[in-house]
Amino acid sequence: LNMVDTPGHADFGMEVSKSLDSVEGAVLLFDAAQGVQAQTLSVYDKARTIGRQRNEWKRGLVEKVGTNPDKADGEEMGFRVLPVLTKIDIPSARPLEVALAV
Repeated sequence: LNMVDTPGHADFGMEVSKSLDSVEGAVLLFDAAQGVQAQTLSVYDKARTIGRQRNEWKRGLVEKVGTNPDKADGEEMGFRVLPVLTKIDIPSARPLEVALAV
């Protein structure tokens, strides 16, 4: 497991995309007290787009070759995005609201 911390400023969009291209999945942290930040949603959208592109590429390869080396127990093992709420235990946290916003 390697951790890649991407910059949060909008000017670093290309760096975020390159970072996401180099990993097999992403864990995105959402602050339950501060709420969803605009740049975090941007990174989340980029990660989901990259995941869809990779999974489509893999499906095309499977159709062409006929086997899928990434299948495990019948589930396709592609790029995954896992959103996680942090700071849910502090009094100002709004976990349900933030979770629904994601």
